[in-house]
Amino acid sequence: MIKENTTFIRKLTPSQLLFAKKHGLTHKEMVGYIEDMKREEEMEYAFFQEQEREMRENENSPQKIYSAW
Repeated sequence: MIKENTTFIRKLTPSQLLFAKKHGLTHKEMVGYIEDMKREEEMEYAFFQEQEREMRENENSPQKIYSAW
């Protein structure tokens, strides 16, 4: 149990520890919050990458290039 707590402390920066203290979060909750935010950023990045890929795909399609289609 003690090992888990030191793991959580090592994962957090001083500013993250301050944020957790300010908002009444435990170390475990703060680590979970950071992991959730990271996951959210990754999902958002993947979404925009997919949107960009679809846009390029549509721009290079024969229907877009040749107006006769």
